[in-house]
Amino acid sequence: MDPTHPRLVAPAALGMVWPVSSPLYSPQWHEIAALRPALRSTVQARRLRSRGCSWQMLSSPESRQQLRLNTAAWRFVGLLDGKQTVDALWQRLIARFGDEAPSQPEVLDLLAQLSGAGFLRADVTPDLPAQFDQARRQHRKQRLAALSPLAVRVRLYDPAALLERLHPLGRYIFSLPALCVWLALVGFTALQAGSDWARLTTAIGQALHSPRFVVIAWIVYPLMKAAHELAHGIAVRRWGGTVHTAGFTLLVLVPVPYLDASAANGFGRAQRAIVSAAGIQCELLIAALAFWVWSAVAPGLVQDIALTACFIGAASSLLVNGNPLLRFDGYYAFSDALDLPNLASRSRRWWQQAIGRYVFRLQRPAMVLAPGEARWLMGYAPAAWLFQLVIGIQIARWLAGWSAALGVLAAVFLLITLLCLPLWRAIQAWAGGPPGPSQRRARRRLGVAFALIIAGLTLLPVPSATRVPGVLALPDAARLHTDTAGFVAEVLARDGDTVVAGQAVVRLDDPALAAAEHTLLSQLVALQARRYGQLLSNPREAGDVIAQIATLEQDLADIRHRIAALALRAGVDGRVALAHQDDLPGTYLPQGHTLGHVVPAPGMTVRAVVSHEQIAHIRASTAAVSVLPASAAVPAIPARATRFAEGATHTLPSPALSDRFGGPIPAQADDPDGLRAATAVFEIELALDTPPRHSHPGERVWVRFAHPDAPLATQWARRGRQLLLQFINEAG
Repeated sequence: MDPTHPRLVAPAALGMVWPVSSPLYSPQWHEIAALRPALRSTVQARRLRSRGCSWQMLSSPESRQQLRLNTAAWRFVGLLDGKQTVDALWQRLIARFGDEAPSQPEVLDLLAQLSGAGFLRADVTPDLPAQFDQARRQHRKQRLAALSPLAVRVRLYDPAALLERLHPLGRYIFSLPALCVWLALVGFTALQAGSDWARLTTAIGQALHSPRFVVIAWIVYPLMKAAHELAHGIAVRRWGGTVHTAGFTLLVLVPVPYLDASAANGFGRAQRAIVSAAGIQCELLIAALAFWVWSAVAPGLVQDIALTACFIGAASSLLVNGNPLLRFDGYYAFSDALDLPNLASRSRRWWQQAIGRYVFRLQRPAMVLAPGEARWLMGYAPAAWLFQLVIGIQIARWLAGWSAALGVLAAVFLLITLLCLPLWRAIQAWAGGPPGPSQRRARRRLGVAFALIIAGLTLLPVPSATRVPGVLALPDAARLHTDTAGFVAEVLARDGDTVVAGQAVVRLDDPALAAAEHTLLSQLVALQARRYGQLLSNPREAGDVIAQIATLEQDLADIRHRIAALALRAGVDGRVALAHQDDLPGTYLPQGHTLGHVVPAPGMTVRAVVSHEQIAHIRASTAAVSVLPASAAVPAIPARATRFAEGATHTLPSPALSDRFGGPIPAQADDPDGLRAATAVFEIELALDTPPRHSHPGERVWVRFAHPDAPLATQWARRGRQLLLQFINEAG
């Protein structure tokens, strides 16, 4: 089951109903009224129930599509024997079923769908009118997709004999005990990977930037996909299906094995879902075993191979192959499990029809939906589009790290596939249809709508801003830090109190220092008494005693300095910022620990970081600046830039800004402290007009640089240039 040729094309719903106000007749009816269409002899129909409704499912070994017909549609299709004309069949249905019979526009659309699926006899299809050209072109596109230079498909052999030998194994693999063992192993591995997450992600981050990883992945990925496809084949054979085609697809010059598991089309929903999920289970099992190998072996080639297999198996299964928002195995398993056939295309069609009906007032046949399907169709297409956009952007950024050209090509491909092509198909759907007043009215409205959209994008000014991360900062003198270790004895100034420089804020206690002071005092008194005696009896030996006294006095001065340092004093005038003050008494603080800050009267500053692509625009056209703390729902604080760094740097002002500690800036893979950015940044220092409330130094903030209003087209063009520069800089 290769990505370009899925196991099956889920059935489309062909039953159509018109709104009450829609016409019964079609101006194109005369073009097909005399035709005598017939289904191919290979087309098979089977009855099924879905969500409480009865349907007829049409399929054919010669076609990769299935069509799901409701009762009204089947009444017409079931009569297509090649002997009766379309008009005679329709008149017969009208006479028998009255208002429940399909209308002429519905019959036209139904025949177009049958023609596009290749279910009508070849001697009938050429006589169909031009209305069906689009459906036939779509069918030809699907047949020609295998000829794409980016996905060259090569058939190798018939795997039926191999799968027959493995057939006894399938009864054990796809059983409840095996599922329990798989769940236990994969679940326990996931828990262990979570506990070792930092080491695992660091290793993966280093590997992703290594050419060695690319070479290993190019070898390991096809082998894992071969096991993946074999699992599909064993699952098909487990429930009596046969597989006669296997080979590989050169997917962007990477050999990806495939196996034609279309025999699963005839299975029940549960069996089809298991067949779809078999490859995902296989890859997750390989990833789990590879994780334990990576954890156990010493660094070297074996560990690198295990890490690559673990990453590919987990990422491919969770993000791509097992994700129902992408049309791979997880999508088909999800559709079968919830009984939502052809969910992706029907969701897109639902949105096209909804927009066409309510925006452009098009009168087209509405989709026949089973109970409960509407909410899935409403939500799936937007969710899938957003996910594909996010994943596509991340892939483009990763490719740009290897080659600026690859990054730009990926971005262009993303723009075409996720924006231009869907928009063009929607326009074709809205502007197409049978000629008549409704079509002309729809085209006029479509033209007016796009003219307004273009005018709005290019002429209407809207707010423009650049949003970058930053951190609240203070001068070193504002820190309340311990010069000596001790236990908190008393909090003398609470959070928010105003203090002056030199005022004690927190008092520590260290019994060992007090005991040491008492001991040294006792020794000093004894030596001083001895010195007086030596001066009277033996002046020559008094010099040694005097030297010992000088040493003790120095030690005593050091002890008393450390005792004095137990009082944490404000270094500047300002407001105390002390977190969790009620929990401090009795807490042990090591030497050098920062307990809090004294915010001076001018307030805290903000140290923001911006990328190379943003700095020029911020310097040239910033109308206002505001700061919003990331951890509190408080109003934005006005600010002003006081210093722009002269050059770029990889050093961050705080580890809180790096992704290693929850920030948005990617850190270098070999930097455990999170202070080195992966790409160079520019630092901007800002002064706040008013001190922030309930915020502390070191806290992350978002800085908004407001620019003069500009049309969205101008802003998007500037953002596109910034992304292009970012791709080039990351590649360099």
